[in-house]
Amino acid sequence: MSRVAHFLNAHAGVIIFSVSLFGFLLGYLHPGMSSRLTIFLPVTVFFMIYPVMVTVAPNELGRAFVDLRFLTVVALLSFLPGALAARVLSGVFFAGRPDFAVGLILYSLLPTINALGSWVRSAGGNVTLSIVMLSVTQLLAIVVLPAGMWLLARAFVEVDPLVLIRGLVQIVVLPLVLGLLTRAMVRARYGERGLQFLLVTLPPYSVAGMAGTFFLIISRSAHDIIEHLTAVTSAILVLATLYVVQMLLGVVVAKWLRFRYEDGFVLMLGAAAKNTAIGVALASLYFNPLTVMVIVLAFIVQLPFNLLLSMGLTPQLQAILTGGAGSGDRAAPV
Repeated sequence: MSRVAHFLNAHAGVIIFSVSLFGFLLGYLHPGMSSRLTIFLPVTVFFMIYPVMVTVAPNELGRAFVDLRFLTVVALLSFLPGALAARVLSGVFFAGRPDFAVGLILYSLLPTINALGSWVRSAGGNVTLSIVMLSVTQLLAIVVLPAGMWLLARAFVEVDPLVLIRGLVQIVVLPLVLGLLTRAMVRARYGERGLQFLLVTLPPYSVAGMAGTFFLIISRSAHDIIEHLTAVTSAILVLATLYVVQMLLGVVVAKWLRFRYEDGFVLMLGAAAKNTAIGVALASLYFNPLTVMVIVLAFIVQLPFNLLLSMGLTPQLQAILTGGAGSGDRAAPV
């Protein structure tokens, strides 16, 4: 791993927070300049998503759809409970703020976080299963997200499912195809050793893309954040509630299926932590800037939760997922 990649990987949270803060200050002090910079948004979004797609292997994509039982569990847990909870919460807290309501529903329908493997590795979980879950949820989201938005968000905003599908093809499928092609070309030219170097070196650069994207979004939304500070505070609390609900459901399902801790942790975190990169990209293309801001807030909210679950609460989670008679003895079918 190069020094730059190592730095990005080790300090991702600090980099994104610092760049976002600078973007907020720039947008507040020079709103005209920040508006002109948004022309670079498609570029930063691409470099936010493409480096991670290189980590997806073709055999893992195929294996993800072999076991229908596991596929059903992942599909239902990742999308259905959170989406229904988001619809209820948005109706209660954001009935008069459709931009915030749409952002909350969109967040609940996003696939699992790109960095799931890194968080799972930190907690001693099943990294292979995390890649499978990432692949499954990203591909399912191409259909589930537009359908879910049409069913749940059209009370707040006009939703065209076909437009969302086209956007997801651009944001998810094209980078995925490029990632698979990159893997194939590197392996053909440099062999397995070259591929492993690529898999270690390239993904951290998605941090730079995410930092650039958040910089552009927050700088454009700086005055909106100040103007709607009360709604922003409510959004943070509601997003935290939604994360906890998803996490607890993941624990319950993992115990019910008697998954080992290594597999249960993947199911729990994969259901709770969402891919805000895809959410920011979609919201930037098709929705109100305040809707984009909700997704940015979601990233800020879920980061400390991810840290707490993967590093601070690992012993407690092991005790919960493996405790009880007959529990924690079944491996996920991967």
